[in-house]
Amino acid sequence: MTSLKALPDSFGNLSELQSLEIDKVREISELPESFGRLARLRDLELRGMTSLKALPDSFGNLSELQSLEIDKVREISELPESFGRLARLRILKLRGMTSLKALPASFGNLSELQSLVLQERTWQGWRAVRWEDDKEKGKFDALLLALGLGRGFCIQGRRDGAGGSVTQTLPL
Repeated sequence: MTSLKALPDSFGNLSELQSLEIDKVREISELPESFGRLARLRDLELRGMTSLKALPDSFGNLSELQSLEIDKVREISELPESFGRLARLRILKLRGMTSLKALPASFGNLSELQSLVLQERTWQGWRAVRWEDDKEKGKFDALLLALGLGRGFCIQGRRDGAGGSVTQTLPL
Protein backbone atom coordinates (compact mmCIF):
# COMPACT_ATOMS: atom_id res chain seq x y z
CA MET A 1 0.00 0.00 0.00
CA THR A 2 1.37 3.42 -0.92
CA SER A 3 0.83 6.47 1.23
CA LEU A 4 -0.18 9.90 0.00
CA LYS A 5 2.91 12.11 -0.07
CA ALA A 6 1.40 15.30 -1.53
CA LEU A 7 -1.87 16.82 -2.59
CA PRO A 8 -1.88 17.69 -6.29
CA ASP A 9 -2.06 21.34 -7.29
CA SER A 10 -5.37 20.51 -8.97
CA PHE A 11 -6.80 19.95 -5.46
CA GLY A 12 -7.78 23.62 -5.47
CA ASN A 13 -10.14 22.92 -8.36
CA LEU A 14 -12.61 21.32 -5.93
CA SER A 15 -14.34 24.69 -5.72
CA GLU A 16 -17.66 23.29 -4.41
CA LEU A 17 -16.07 21.40 -1.50
CA GLN A 18 -17.66 22.52 1.79
CA SER A 19 -16.15 20.19 4.37
CA LEU A 20 -12.72 18.58 4.48
CA GLU A 21 -11.05 16.34 7.02
CA ILE A 22 -7.46 15.22 6.52
CA ASP A 23 -6.51 12.76 9.25
CA LYS A 24 -3.19 10.99 9.84
CA VAL A 25 -1.76 11.62 6.41
CA ARG A 26 1.72 11.78 7.86
CA GLU A 27 3.79 12.11 4.68
CA ILE A 28 2.43 15.46 3.47
CA SER A 29 4.89 18.24 4.33
CA GLU A 30 3.05 21.09 2.59
CA LEU A 31 -0.34 21.98 1.20
CA PRO A 32 -0.43 23.35 -2.35
CA GLU A 33 -0.98 27.08 -2.89
CA SER A 34 -4.12 26.07 -4.79
CA PHE A 35 -5.60 25.14 -1.39
CA GLY A 36 -6.70 28.76 -1.10
CA ARG A 37 -9.01 28.28 -4.10
CA LEU A 38 -11.42 26.10 -2.10
CA ALA A 39 -13.85 29.00 -2.20
CA ARG A 40 -16.82 27.30 -0.53
CA LEU A 41 -14.94 25.43 2.20
CA ARG A 42 -16.72 25.99 5.53
CA ASP A 43 -15.27 23.31 7.81
CA LEU A 44 -11.67 22.13 7.84
CA GLU A 45 -9.98 19.60 10.11
CA LEU A 46 -6.27 18.87 9.83
CA ARG A 47 -5.23 16.11 12.25
CA GLY A 48 -2.13 14.06 12.77
CA MET A 49 -0.29 15.52 9.78
CA THR A 50 3.05 15.13 11.53
CA SER A 51 5.19 16.25 8.56
CA LEU A 52 3.19 19.39 7.68
CA LYS A 53 5.55 22.33 8.23
CA ALA A 54 3.43 25.33 7.19
CA LEU A 55 0.09 26.46 5.87
CA PRO A 56 0.25 28.14 2.45
CA ASP A 57 -0.02 31.92 2.19
CA SER A 58 -3.19 31.38 0.17
CA PHE A 59 -4.84 29.98 3.32
CA GLY A 60 -6.33 33.40 4.01
CA ASN A 61 -8.32 33.14 0.77
CA LEU A 62 -10.68 30.59 2.37
CA SER A 63 -13.27 33.33 2.75
CA GLU A 64 -16.17 31.02 3.70
CA LEU A 65 -14.26 29.07 6.36
CA GLN A 66 -16.25 29.05 9.61
CA SER A 67 -14.68 26.22 11.60
CA LEU A 68 -11.01 25.22 11.70
CA GLU A 69 -9.46 22.49 13.81
CA ILE A 70 -5.74 21.80 13.67
CA ASP A 71 -4.74 18.88 15.90
CA LYS A 72 -1.34 17.28 16.39
CA VAL A 73 0.26 19.14 13.52
CA ARG A 74 3.43 19.65 15.50
CA GLU A 75 5.84 21.03 12.91
CA ILE A 76 4.01 24.31 12.20
CA SER A 77 5.86 27.09 14.02
CA GLU A 78 3.78 30.00 12.73
CA LEU A 79 0.49 30.70 11.02
CA PRO A 80 0.58 32.75 7.82
CA GLU A 81 -0.15 36.47 8.10
CA SER A 82 -3.04 35.87 5.67
CA PHE A 83 -4.76 34.01 8.54
CA GLY A 84 -6.36 37.30 9.57
CA ARG A 85 -8.36 37.36 6.32
CA LEU A 86 -10.53 34.45 7.48
CA ALA A 87 -13.35 36.92 8.04
CA ARG A 88 -16.07 34.33 8.72
CA LEU A 89 -14.07 32.10 11.06
CA ARG A 90 -16.18 31.48 14.16
CA ILE A 91 -14.56 28.41 15.72
CA LEU A 92 -10.81 27.86 15.99
CA LYS A 93 -9.33 24.83 17.76
CA LEU A 94 -5.56 24.50 18.00
CA ARG A 95 -4.47 21.34 19.79
CA GLY A 96 -1.08 19.75 20.19
CA MET A 97 0.69 22.35 18.04
CA THR A 98 3.81 22.26 20.18
CA SER A 99 6.05 24.17 17.73
CA LEU A 100 3.66 27.13 17.36
CA LYS A 101 5.45 30.14 18.84
CA ALA A 102 2.96 32.97 18.40
CA LEU A 103 -0.14 34.14 16.60
CA PRO A 104 0.22 36.52 13.66
CA ALA A 105 -0.66 40.17 14.21
CA SER A 106 -3.52 39.80 11.73
CA PHE A 107 -5.23 37.46 14.21
CA GLY A 108 -6.94 40.54 15.62
CA ASN A 109 -8.93 40.85 12.39
CA LEU A 110 -10.94 37.70 13.18
CA SER A 111 -13.94 39.72 14.32
CA GLU A 112 -16.42 36.82 13.93
CA LEU A 113 -14.42 34.47 16.18
CA GLN A 114 -16.69 33.10 18.91
CA SER A 115 -14.72 30.12 20.20
CA LEU A 116 -10.97 29.70 20.59
CA VAL A 117 -9.66 26.41 21.97
CA LEU A 118 -5.96 26.04 22.79
CA GLN A 119 -5.17 22.61 24.21
CA GLU A 120 -2.45 20.05 24.70
CA ARG A 121 0.52 22.36 25.14
CA THR A 122 -0.34 24.59 22.19
CA TRP A 123 -0.17 27.63 24.45
CA GLN A 124 2.89 26.47 26.36
CA GLY A 125 6.05 28.16 25.18
CA TRP A 126 4.36 31.19 23.67
CA ARG A 127 6.24 34.27 24.67
CA ALA A 128 4.33 37.01 22.91
CA VAL A 129 2.06 38.03 20.12
CA ARG A 130 3.61 40.54 17.76
CA TRP A 131 1.97 43.49 16.02
CA GLU A 132 3.34 46.05 13.62
CA ASP A 133 1.39 49.15 14.61
CA ASP A 134 -1.10 50.48 17.16
CA LYS A 135 -4.08 49.81 14.89
CA GLU A 136 -3.28 46.08 14.72
CA LYS A 137 -2.61 46.04 18.46
CA GLY A 138 -5.97 47.65 19.20
CA LYS A 139 -7.83 45.01 17.20
CA PHE A 140 -5.90 42.28 18.95
CA ASP A 141 -6.52 43.73 22.42
CA ALA A 142 -10.25 43.89 21.72
CA LEU A 143 -10.33 40.30 20.47
CA LEU A 144 -8.42 38.97 23.49
CA LEU A 145 -10.67 40.79 25.91
CA ALA A 146 -13.79 39.57 24.11
CA LEU A 147 -12.49 36.01 24.40
CA GLY A 148 -11.55 36.50 28.05
CA LEU A 149 -7.82 35.94 27.47
CA GLY A 150 -6.56 39.13 29.07
CA ARG A 151 -4.92 38.00 32.30
CA GLY A 152 -1.21 37.47 31.96
CA PHE A 153 -1.26 37.48 28.19
CA CYS A 154 1.87 39.19 26.95
CA ILE A 155 1.80 41.32 23.82
CA GLN A 156 4.92 42.68 22.19
CA GLY A 157 5.21 45.05 19.26
CA ARG A 158 7.13 47.84 17.55
CA ARG A 159 6.61 51.53 18.14
CA ASP A 160 7.17 54.30 15.60
CA GLY A 161 9.40 52.16 13.39
CA ALA A 162 12.29 52.77 15.77
CA GLY A 163 12.92 49.07 16.22
CA GLY A 164 12.30 49.26 19.96
CA SER A 165 9.75 47.01 21.50
CA VAL A 166 7.02 47.47 24.05
CA THR A 167 5.59 44.69 26.16
CA GLN A 168 2.15 44.96 27.69
CA THR A 169 0.15 42.58 29.84
CA LEU A 170 -3.55 43.12 29.43
CA PRO A 171 -5.63 43.52 32.59
CA LEU A 172 -8.76 41.44 33.04
